[in-house]
Formats: sequence, C-alpha cells, structure tokens
Amino acid sequence: MPIAGYIVDFAAPACKVIVELDGSQHGEGPGMKAGIERDSRLFELGWKVLRFWNPDVMNELDGVCRRVLEACGREDRA
Repeated sequence: MPIAGYIVDFAAPACKVIVELDGSQHGEGPGMKAGIERDSRLFELGWKVLRFWNPDVMNELDGVCRRVLEACGREDRA
C-alpha cells in the first residue's frame, strides 16, 4: 500500500499503523539509514511504524500480533 510515496508491507489506515517486516538489509548501512528517514517522515504524517525482524515473525507470531493489536488500541486477541 503506497503512503506518501513509500510502499509499506502492511497498513491499518483506521488506526494509522504500519507494519514492516525487515530482513538483514535493514540492519546496517544505507538500508538502515533509509528506514530511519522513511519512518521519521511517516511519523510526521501521523503514522506509527512497527518494525519486526523476519525471524521474529516466524518464531514469535503471537507476540508480533499482540504488539500490532496494542498499537491499534485493541484488546489482546492473539
């Protein structure tokens, strides 16, 4: 879903939450810098950006879902 010229992995427009799934390219160097700049811009526009490492999604899915629900102001349903 494009938001302010950025393609995001997942977005919940009703609660203005973006979920990004990050691989190793986001951990250092240009990828990390670009991610910080992008997150800052989206924050300025009123969005909350949640970033999760790919292994966390694979191994800790309940915790990831819980954090997304909390960010949306929803009760824990995970």
